[in-house]
Amino acid sequence: MNTTKAVYNKLFSKKTELETHKVELGLVQDIEKIYKKALSDFDKATEIKREASRMYLDAKDSFSKVIKDTEKLIKTAKDLGIDVPQVDGILKDSQRLEKLSSEFQKELR
Repeated sequence: MNTTKAVYNKLFSKKTELETHKVELGLVQDIEKIYKKALSDFDKATEIKREASRMYLDAKDSFSKVIKDTEKLIKTAKDLGIDVPQVDGILKDSQRLEKLSSEFQKELR
């Protein structure tokens, strides 16, 4: 009878250990799954940041061209005695947005 009891005790202790390992393995798998998602999210965010930086650089270049062309237009119009007040707002906005684009692009580097 003692032998049977000892065998049962050994069997039940092994089962408990297996259940513990299953729980630990489940936790490891959960952690690995969360980690992989975090890596994926990080990679996506990094790519979005790079794309945003490129877009701000493109915007800055475009605003620079608008500023240059607008200043040339104003000078030419002034030489001809023509006033073009409708481009004043475009010039001011372009100057402001060129500066912002440059600042944002630097922040994203």
